[in-house]
Amino acid sequence: MRNDTTPYRDRPMTTLEAAEYLSVTRRTMERWRSQRIGPRWVKPGGKCLYRRSDLDAWLEQAAVEPVAEHG
Repeated sequence: MRNDTTPYRDRPMTTLEAAEYLSVTRRTMERWRSQRIGPRWVKPGGKCLYRRSDLDAWLEQAAVEPVAEHG
């Protein structure tokens, strides 16, 4: 089993792998990419790939802080 310190932690993921990682559909990833609203991607040789660190960073910036209720 690999842990997060291995070089494979940030290996490029396909659109499908990235979609599974984010629990969305491949089509959602494609739509986000065309609208430029989703996570960063790289495009070596014309193929769209995602790095886990970019997916994690995108998730982090999308985090919503809870608001304390007034009671």
